[in-house]
Amino acid sequence: MVRFFSTSSIRTVTVGILLAALFLSSVFASQGTRRVAAQVQDLEGVRVAVWGSLPQDSTTAFHALFEWMNAEVITVNSEDVRQGALDDVDIFAVPGVSEGGTVTLLQEEGCEAVRQFVRAGGSYFGVCGGSLVPLHESVHLYEGTITTGPSVETGIALRSMTVNQESTGPDLSEEPATYEVLLWASWAITAVNVPGYVEIATYTGTPYTGMIAYTYGSGNVFLSSPHPEFEEGDDRDGVTQFDEYNDPDSEWNFLLKIARWLVDSSPDETTPSGTTGAPIEILFLAGAVGISVVAVVAVVVLWRRRVA
Repeated sequence: MVRFFSTSSIRTVTVGILLAALFLSSVFASQGTRRVAAQVQDLEGVRVAVWGSLPQDSTTAFHALFEWMNAEVITVNSEDVRQGALDDVDIFAVPGVSEGGTVTLLQEEGCEAVRQFVRAGGSYFGVCGGSLVPLHESVHLYEGTITTGPSVETGIALRSMTVNQESTGPDLSEEPATYEVLLWASWAITAVNVPGYVEIATYTGTPYTGMIAYTYGSGNVFLSSPHPEFEEGDDRDGVTQFDEYNDPDSEWNFLLKIARWLVDSSPDETTPSGTTGAPIEILFLAGAVGISVVAVVAVVVLWRRRVA
């Protein structure tokens, strides 16, 4: 019998391989955790197209909001949309503008481009007039019937909204129970026979919903009648309008969770590079398992040489 390794050397090599496997596995796991955390924290790698054909202060606030989220933000007009600009973005964001004017500028070709964009896995983010665009008969960006309900407030005011902390869409479980949100001739949104529709926030003390989310084709839609994009009393939204109001809170982190959900929950979810990929946790787990298998095989080979 020929011994290639002594018992002590085999034990040393075995321990070394296992320690190396454990070390590399921990490194992979920590890297995976950091990457996933970064994805949750902001919109890095996400491209947002903000509708700018009818610029208003809400448009400026949208730019500031999504740039704060660390997204890549571009401005698109009606011609851009008709020419396929939405093919290269993840979210189409329409601020508080005239819904009728927006639809007129888009024309049927542009409306169809918006429908195709969301149906194929894109996300729509609309506020105030932007929340009415999907309801317009020329756009019809929904499955079922969505109509505006009774007016909740006239004029301009801060109004308490109750967050749906049990949302089955965006995870809002750690959000405050209420937010003070700017209403500007806002209304209630009611949805009937809309598969997967989720109430995001209701007007406190009423049965009326002001924010909803739902799925259209392979994409997602978020609609808000009030204006959570404005930072009343704070200049980080880039506008001075409504700064006279004393808003005790900011809805931007709340909107970040919603925007992250819009992108992440799509059935056609892609990696930031735009190519379909397996979840990062699975890749790192596979790497760790592979290293462990190599370690076991090495031990078996050494043992067979020892007893040969």
